[in-house]
Amino acid sequence: MPVVKGTYKYWLAPHVWDVIYGGWVRPVGTVGGVDLRTERQCGLRETVEGLAFVAIDPAAPAPKGGVYLGDDLNAEPPDRIAAEQALGLSSGDLAGLTVIVGGFAVLTEYSDPQGLTRVRSLTPNREGELAIKIQGHSTVYKEKFQWGVHPHTAKVLSLLRSEFAIEKARDISNDSDHYKRSLTALVDKYGLDSKEIDTTVSPLSRLTTITDSFTDSDAVSLDAHTGEDGTWIEILGTAWQINTNNAFRIGNSSDMAIHEDILSDDAHFAEVEWLDHSGAGAAAGEGPVVRNPDKSTVQGYSWRNRGNQVNTIFEKWTAGTPTDLGQIAYSLSANEVMKLDVSGGNFEFFIDDVSKATDTDSTFATGKYVGIYGQGGGGGQYSRIDNFFADDGAAGGGGRIMSSLAAAGGLAGFGGIAGKGGGLAG
Repeated sequence: MPVVKGTYKYWLAPHVWDVIYGGWVRPVGTVGGVDLRTERQCGLRETVEGLAFVAIDPAAPAPKGGVYLGDDLNAEPPDRIAAEQALGLSSGDLAGLTVIVGGFAVLTEYSDPQGLTRVRSLTPNREGELAIKIQGHSTVYKEKFQWGVHPHTAKVLSLLRSEFAIEKARDISNDSDHYKRSLTALVDKYGLDSKEIDTTVSPLSRLTTITDSFTDSDAVSLDAHTGEDGTWIEILGTAWQINTNNAFRIGNSSDMAIHEDILSDDAHFAEVEWLDHSGAGAAAGEGPVVRNPDKSTVQGYSWRNRGNQVNTIFEKWTAGTPTDLGQIAYSLSANEVMKLDVSGGNFEFFIDDVSKATDTDSTFATGKYVGIYGQGGGGGQYSRIDNFFADDGAAGGGGRIMSSLAAAGGLAGFGGIAGKGGGLAG
């Protein structure tokens, strides 16, 4: 259902550095939003640069340094010129556009495929849509995407080419041919010709799943453990270990471990079975990690419970710097499964396969490694998870984006940013 006018106030506002958290948080009262920073700005510490689009509780104070966009996504902002200036756009770029259609233009027409000078370009999800999903709102805008037809194709192609070139060079240096499997994933997903990405590479079949039940001797460090599909690399902290055939961590550190194996698609999910933890520190918690680029850089997205058992937290990691992208109210119980799914620029959060929330972030459009993250809440406090599983959704034939369009009757009703078309969800 569309959000009623006046439910929230919408702003362009900078993130706030939280000393205790050790990372970026959104302004007080934020219900949901979309980060509009470049990748470099996300990785800064304490130095504030760039903005986010945020929906804020009307009772909350106005964010410092913000530009007010009104209380209606389907109306034009009260000060369009100030919004254009804050976003580094030219005068008139947002003329005649509502708040949400203007936001879509920022993520597509006015984006940077490499994420260097502006927010990185939004990529299509596996339903064949360019969609903006915001906590507290669900889907607020979407357009059908067909390769070679939608005007955003050129930017998506530029993004895919540059990211594939990086992956190819890295794999060749490590004597790996996995980049050929990644190319197959792009062909499957977009229905494109592999030669559009790289004229020299022949695709290979894909890997689809990673599983670990953490069965091993007690006190074995996670990076010394070998599971059903391989080993783990601890890239942040060293507290993860095996205990009673579970992944166990104790202490007050932050610990991220990435599985050595790699999926073939940047659209994938990772899940863990949550067991229990001691203590009630609000910082404590653990959960899955998706879209890590190289199993060495502390980068990607994590979703974890919090020790206070009131909510869960969705975080983005940029060169080791976390950004709190939003908190999802839910109190976990033992043996419930947390699944974090990423598809294009869209994220969905499941408990026991029941969707609890959706969100949007385009900072990292690629990255095929997955893992687990945990954060301590005190010296003697512990947490336990089990039954890690990840899947890149390779099962089934045909291009997923192309197939979804066919099932929906092709491009009927297609608007497109070129005409600032009416793709508003409702």
